Amino acid sequence: MYWENSDDGDRYCGSAAAVACPDSLGLASLLLEPGHPMTIRCAGSERAERAKVLGLKRGEFIVVRPPAASQAARSARPGSGVDVLLEKDGTVYAFHSEVLAALSHPVHVLFLGYPQEVRSRALRRHVRHKCLLPATAVGEGFTCEGHLSDFSVGGCRIVTSSHPRNGGPPLHHGAPLEIRLPVSGLRMETFTGELRSVQQDGAAVALCMSFHEGRSSELAERFVCELIMVENLRREDSLAAALNSPPPTSRAHAPLESEALRDATAHVSDGADVSLTVAQPLELQFTGNHLYDASSVVAVDVPECIIAEMPLTALGCCPKPGMGLRGRFEKQGSYFGFRTCVLKFITKPRPLVFFACPKKIEVLKRRLHPRVHCMMPAALEGEMMRVSGYVTDISMGGCRVLANLDGQEGVVNVMSGDTVHLTLPLDGLRVESLKARIKNFTMKENRVSLGLVFQAGKHQLPLLASFMTRMEAAGV
Repeated sequence: MYWENSDDGDRYCGSAAAVACPDSLGLASLLLEPGHPMTIRCAGSERAERAKVLGLKRGEFIVVRPPAASQAARSARPGSGVDVLLEKDGTVYAFHSEVLAALSHPVHVLFLGYPQEVRSRALRRHVRHKCLLPATAVGEGFTCEGHLSDFSVGGCRIVTSSHPRNGGPPLHHGAPLEIRLPVSGLRMETFTGELRSVQQDGAAVALCMSFHEGRSSELAERFVCELIMVENLRREDSLAAALNSPPPTSRAHAPLESEALRDATAHVSDGADVSLTVAQPLELQFTGNHLYDASSVVAVDVPECIIAEMPLTALGCCPKPGMGLRGRFEKQGSYFGFRTCVLKFITKPRPLVFFACPKKIEVLKRRLHPRVHCMMPAALEGEMMRVSGYVTDISMGGCRVLANLDGQEGVVNVMSGDTVHLTLPLDGLRVESLKARIKNFTMKENRVSLGLVFQAGKHQLPLLASFMTRMEAAGV
């Protein structure tokens, strides 16, 4: 395998805790961030070179931009073999692929076949799991509020907006530290350990700690199991949405519902301020066509171009370089629209259209406050149910809850319109019960996913607003 022969591979294999294992689904949650670095080695070349991921089409191909000075990549032809190595979240992934297509205009890109088998090797003893959860750090002579940014069986990372020593002696490696946070249905737990590092970025200070063996590591192991369960549910939902996306259709520009836009605000923003993500649903309208056609983003190379699927219903327009193009999409409760032009149209490895990144973009915000993805334990109680779960995204107006993950609560009796009380940690170790209405729900194997609309009391609104301000800053 690649890492066994390359210089980079030797460096990655240096960890004694690294264990290689087959991972055919490893890319399901990877490579979705345009610009992620990777290392490639083309057939006939003994030298590995740095490249970056632009995007992918799941199960078909990966779009890669090789280094500008790479002669091996520039001479690559369809059918040429390529070895790929990348690192993310403390795990190295390696696989072999072949070039499906190579383009030099409008940008130099390689389309690599989607791998059938991926090999992974963990560099850390314990895998880190992303989360966003209020927590309190307690050390020698200080207490500070913050939030967890990642968590593992062996330790965690807490970010606070103020330096915990308040001008006192600096913290040192090995100093005792406690993290207090709610887990498993709002049960408050204390994790003890030692400080490993202190990192400061502007006003934010990150404390990295390792847990003591014994009770803290056992608690961490149980909490990680729940985090993994929620992550897997999220992954299943995203994969199901990608695999069950509706077929391309054409429809005329229709006015949006007045009810949905009653409190909307509109403005024009810099096109670079809105980050398109891979697999983002998109609607395209080519000059001369009065219909919008369904598409989706395949790759992003800011500020050069965006690659999207060519709608089959619009193939007859035969887009040529310079042709005008309009696009629109919905993301996190806001509508976006832009004008640009076609740069290129290709048919292999599948019909794709390249268009210039828009300089300006029109934004119609349906929500005053954006949703923040998080991983927050919560308890939900209604007239016919009482379950625990996790808030997976939250805004000033509502949230989404995954509840009854282990199915131990029996059948969950829930209906749209029901009034419930959601208890969650809004301020460090203090919890608050918010009145909410069930807007929608789905059930699978007795697990339930609920969309809630808050009906917070007047005295709770300032506390909720302060909490969301901190969460929005932490989410960014």
